[in-house]
Amino acid sequence: MNARSIAFLLSCAASAGCYLTLDKNELDSKAAGDRRADAGASQGDAGGPSEGPRFTTSLDTPAIELADGTTTRDPCVATTEQARDILTAYCAGCHAPPGTAGGFSSILDFPTLITLRSSTVKDSTGEFARLVIPGQPDKSRLYLRARNDEMPPVRPPTEPQLPRPTISSVSLLRTWIQRCLGNYDAPAASPGGTSPGGATPSSL
Repeated sequence: MNARSIAFLLSCAASAGCYLTLDKNELDSKAAGDRRADAGASQGDAGGPSEGPRFTTSLDTPAIELADGTTTRDPCVATTEQARDILTAYCAGCHAPPGTAGGFSSILDFPTLITLRSSTVKDSTGEFARLVIPGQPDKSRLYLRARNDEMPPVRPPTEPQLPRPTISSVSLLRTWIQRCLGNYDAPAASPGGTSPGGATPSSL
Protein backbone atom coordinates (compact mmCIF):
# COMPACT_ATOMS: atom_id res chain seq x y z
CA MET A 1 0.00 0.00 0.00
CA ASN A 2 1.56 3.36 -0.99
CA ALA A 3 1.48 6.47 1.17
CA ARG A 4 -1.61 7.91 -0.52
CA SER A 5 -3.72 4.74 -0.75
CA ILE A 6 -6.82 4.31 1.38
CA ALA A 7 -7.27 1.09 3.35
CA PHE A 8 -10.65 -0.55 3.28
CA LEU A 9 -12.01 -3.27 5.52
CA LEU A 10 -14.70 -5.69 4.44
CA SER A 11 -17.25 -6.05 7.22
CA CYS A 12 -19.99 -8.65 7.06
CA ALA A 13 -23.09 -9.09 9.13
CA ALA A 14 -25.59 -11.78 8.19
CA SER A 15 -28.59 -9.52 8.54
CA ALA A 16 -27.05 -6.57 6.69
CA GLY A 17 -24.81 -8.13 4.07
CA CYS A 18 -21.24 -7.02 3.48
CA TYR A 19 -20.05 -3.48 3.20
CA LEU A 20 -16.75 -1.63 2.94
CA THR A 21 -15.58 0.63 5.73
CA LEU A 22 -12.47 2.76 5.90
CA ASP A 23 -9.69 1.62 8.21
CA LYS A 24 -9.56 4.91 10.10
CA ASN A 25 -6.38 4.14 12.02
CA GLU A 26 -4.55 3.21 8.83
CA LEU A 27 -5.93 6.24 7.01
CA ASP A 28 -4.98 8.72 9.74
CA SER A 29 -1.51 7.17 9.93
CA LYS A 30 -1.04 7.58 6.18
CA ALA A 31 -2.35 11.12 6.35
CA ALA A 32 0.20 12.00 9.03
CA GLY A 33 2.95 10.45 6.92
CA ASP A 34 1.81 12.46 3.88
CA ARG A 35 1.95 15.71 5.85
CA ARG A 36 5.49 14.96 7.07
CA ALA A 37 6.65 14.04 3.56
CA ASP A 38 5.07 17.14 2.02
CA ALA A 39 6.56 19.37 4.72
CA GLY A 40 10.03 17.93 4.09
CA ALA A 41 9.73 18.46 0.34
CA SER A 42 8.61 22.06 0.83
CA GLN A 43 11.56 22.77 3.13
CA GLY A 44 13.95 21.51 0.49
CA ASP A 45 12.34 23.57 -2.29
CA ALA A 46 11.59 26.85 -0.54
CA GLY A 47 13.98 26.77 2.39
CA GLY A 48 11.21 26.85 4.99
CA PRO A 49 8.61 24.58 6.55
CA SER A 50 5.36 24.05 4.74
CA GLU A 51 2.60 21.84 6.05
CA GLY A 52 1.14 19.29 3.65
CA PRO A 53 -2.56 18.76 3.02
CA ARG A 54 -4.65 18.01 6.08
CA PHE A 55 -7.28 15.36 5.73
CA THR A 56 -8.92 12.58 7.67
CA THR A 57 -11.96 10.51 6.94
CA SER A 58 -14.46 9.05 9.37
CA LEU A 59 -17.08 6.62 8.15
CA ASP A 60 -19.53 5.24 10.69
CA THR A 61 -20.50 1.58 10.55
CA PRO A 62 -24.00 1.34 9.06
CA ALA A 63 -26.67 0.42 11.57
CA ILE A 64 -27.76 -3.22 11.49
CA GLU A 65 -31.48 -3.84 11.83
CA LEU A 66 -32.42 -6.63 14.23
CA ALA A 67 -35.44 -8.91 14.09
CA ASP A 68 -37.26 -6.95 16.80
CA GLY A 69 -37.02 -3.72 14.78
CA THR A 70 -34.20 -2.17 16.80
CA THR A 71 -30.78 -1.40 15.36
CA THR A 72 -27.20 -1.87 16.49
CA ARG A 73 -23.73 -0.98 15.25
CA ASP A 74 -22.19 -4.04 16.94
CA PRO A 75 -22.03 -6.93 14.42
CA CYS A 76 -21.84 -9.46 17.28
CA VAL A 77 -25.31 -8.50 18.49
CA ALA A 78 -26.77 -9.53 15.14
CA THR A 79 -24.50 -12.59 14.89
CA THR A 80 -25.51 -13.79 18.35
CA GLU A 81 -29.18 -13.31 17.50
CA GLN A 82 -28.78 -15.42 14.38
CA ALA A 83 -26.76 -18.07 16.22
CA ARG A 84 -29.58 -18.33 18.73
CA ASP A 85 -32.07 -18.77 15.87
CA ILE A 86 -29.93 -21.55 14.35
CA LEU A 87 -29.56 -23.37 17.66
CA THR A 88 -33.28 -22.99 18.28
CA ALA A 89 -34.14 -24.45 14.87
CA TYR A 90 -31.74 -27.40 14.90
CA CYS A 91 -30.84 -28.15 18.53
CA ALA A 92 -33.34 -26.78 21.04
CA GLY A 93 -35.91 -29.51 20.44
CA CYS A 94 -33.60 -31.94 22.21
CA HIS A 95 -31.25 -29.73 24.23
CA ALA A 96 -33.46 -26.95 25.65
CA PRO A 97 -36.17 -27.35 28.29
CA PRO A 98 -37.99 -29.63 28.53
CA GLY A 99 -35.57 -31.63 26.36
CA THR A 100 -32.56 -33.19 28.08
CA ALA A 101 -31.10 -35.40 25.35
CA GLY A 102 -27.41 -36.09 25.81
CA GLY A 103 -27.66 -35.08 29.44
CA PHE A 104 -28.02 -31.34 28.99
CA SER A 105 -30.68 -28.75 28.25
CA SER A 106 -28.61 -25.56 28.12
CA ILE A 107 -28.13 -25.08 24.37
CA LEU A 108 -29.72 -21.60 24.53
CA ASP A 109 -28.20 -20.65 27.91
CA PHE A 110 -24.88 -19.35 26.62
CA PRO A 111 -23.19 -18.56 29.98
CA THR A 112 -23.91 -22.16 31.04
CA LEU A 113 -23.17 -23.70 27.65
CA ILE A 114 -19.54 -22.60 27.69
CA THR A 115 -19.00 -24.34 31.04
CA LEU A 116 -20.10 -27.77 29.82
CA ARG A 117 -17.88 -30.67 28.84
CA SER A 118 -18.57 -33.91 27.05
CA SER A 119 -18.71 -36.90 29.38
CA THR A 120 -17.71 -39.31 26.60
CA VAL A 121 -15.16 -37.62 24.32
CA LYS A 122 -11.71 -36.33 25.30
CA ASP A 123 -9.65 -33.66 23.58
CA SER A 124 -5.99 -33.86 22.54
CA THR A 125 -4.84 -33.10 26.10
CA GLY A 126 -6.75 -36.02 27.57
CA GLU A 127 -9.36 -33.80 29.19
CA PHE A 128 -13.05 -34.21 28.46
CA ALA A 129 -13.83 -31.92 25.54
CA ARG A 130 -15.59 -28.64 26.16
CA LEU A 131 -18.79 -28.14 24.18
CA VAL A 132 -17.95 -24.52 23.34
CA ILE A 133 -14.69 -22.64 23.84
CA PRO A 134 -15.03 -18.90 23.12
CA GLY A 135 -12.63 -17.94 20.36
CA GLN A 136 -11.80 -21.56 19.43
CA PRO A 137 -14.46 -23.14 17.22
CA ASP A 138 -12.11 -25.90 16.04
CA LYS A 139 -11.81 -27.09 19.65
CA SER A 140 -15.53 -26.71 20.41
CA ARG A 141 -17.40 -30.01 20.42
CA LEU A 142 -20.71 -28.41 19.45
CA TYR A 143 -19.23 -26.77 16.34
CA LEU A 144 -17.25 -29.85 15.30
CA ARG A 145 -20.29 -32.10 15.43
CA ALA A 146 -22.30 -29.65 13.35
CA ARG A 147 -19.45 -29.17 10.87
CA ASN A 148 -18.95 -32.93 10.54
CA ASP A 149 -22.65 -33.44 9.82
CA GLU A 150 -23.11 -35.46 13.03
CA MET A 151 -25.88 -33.40 14.63
CA PRO A 152 -28.74 -33.91 14.87
CA PRO A 153 -27.86 -37.63 14.95
CA VAL A 154 -29.23 -40.14 12.47
CA ARG A 155 -32.48 -41.67 13.66
CA PRO A 156 -33.66 -45.25 13.11
CA PRO A 157 -35.19 -45.83 9.66
CA THR A 158 -38.65 -46.04 11.17
CA GLU A 159 -38.41 -42.49 12.54
CA PRO A 160 -38.36 -39.20 10.59
CA GLN A 161 -34.88 -37.72 10.18
CA LEU A 162 -34.23 -34.33 11.70
CA PRO A 163 -32.93 -31.53 9.44
CA ARG A 164 -29.29 -30.62 9.75
CA PRO A 165 -27.77 -27.11 9.73
CA THR A 166 -26.96 -25.67 6.33
CA ILE A 167 -23.40 -24.80 5.33
CA SER A 168 -24.14 -21.10 5.87
CA SER A 169 -25.58 -21.85 9.32
CA VAL A 170 -22.48 -23.81 10.32
CA SER A 171 -20.32 -20.95 9.01
CA LEU A 172 -22.22 -18.44 11.13
CA LEU A 173 -21.84 -20.64 14.22
CA ARG A 174 -18.10 -20.66 13.60
CA THR A 175 -18.02 -16.86 13.39
CA TRP A 176 -20.14 -16.59 16.54
CA ILE A 177 -17.84 -18.84 18.56
CA GLN A 178 -14.70 -17.25 17.11
CA ARG A 179 -15.61 -13.59 17.60
CA CYS A 180 -18.69 -13.07 19.73
CA LEU A 181 -18.60 -15.32 22.79
CA GLY A 182 -15.98 -13.45 24.79
CA ASN A 183 -18.60 -11.82 27.02
CA TYR A 184 -19.68 -15.24 28.22
CA ASP A 185 -16.25 -16.67 29.00
CA ALA A 186 -16.13 -18.58 32.30
CA PRO A 187 -14.25 -21.53 33.86
CA ALA A 188 -15.20 -24.83 32.29
CA ALA A 189 -16.86 -27.65 34.18
CA SER A 190 -14.60 -30.20 35.79
CA PRO A 191 -14.67 -33.56 33.98
CA GLY A 192 -16.99 -35.98 35.71
CA GLY A 193 -18.40 -33.32 38.01
CA THR A 194 -20.82 -30.44 38.03
CA SER A 195 -20.08 -27.03 36.57
CA PRO A 196 -20.95 -23.58 37.90
CA GLY A 197 -24.67 -23.09 38.16
CA GLY A 198 -25.39 -26.79 38.57
CA ALA A 199 -24.79 -27.78 34.93
CA THR A 200 -23.65 -31.37 34.38
CA PRO A 201 -21.33 -32.99 31.83
CA SER A 202 -22.96 -33.88 28.53
CA SER A 203 -22.70 -36.99 26.38
CA LEU A 204 -22.66 -34.82 23.24
